[in-house]
Amino acid sequence: SDPQGTKQNSAASHPPSTAVRSVELRVNDHAVINDRPCQINDISFTLEGLHLRGRKVSLVGVDVHTGQSHRCMVPDYSFVSIPTVVRSEFTLLDVTADGFMSLLTDDGQTKDDVKVPGGGLGRRMRAAFGRGVDLMVTVVTAMDEETCIGFRENKGD
Repeated sequence: SDPQGTKQNSAASHPPSTAVRSVELRVNDHAVINDRPCQINDISFTLEGLHLRGRKVSLVGVDVHTGQSHRCMVPDYSFVSIPTVVRSEFTLLDVTADGFMSLLTDDGQTKDDVKVPGGGLGRRMRAAFGRGVDLMVTVVTAMDEETCIGFRENKGD
């Protein structure tokens, strides 16, 4: 790790759903940066080396689960892993004492393995659910992790 907090990308540790050349990535694409699934919010190109022959791609992205910013530099000829990121909505049935949600899937099954989010989002969700509001919960799934990233009132749509 260098003083600017830039790490070399270690995409090889995660089997990619797909991989693309780093120069083909665009803002708002998803990529694995520092072993985390991220949405890219900045891309820049730099020339390095004595004769400016080694072009590098600088990627800055936001972790789809935590919101934390990650950055890496990769050679322009390298391939970058693209995680499969899926957003799903579920009906919130219950919130357990140990901080998990009971969710209703489209096929009528229950899903009980997603934690209530922390911070203000979790507090607002618990408060709305406690008032008896029928809620739809948005869950993002990527790289074997699931995270609740939002909720809305279920108005029957």
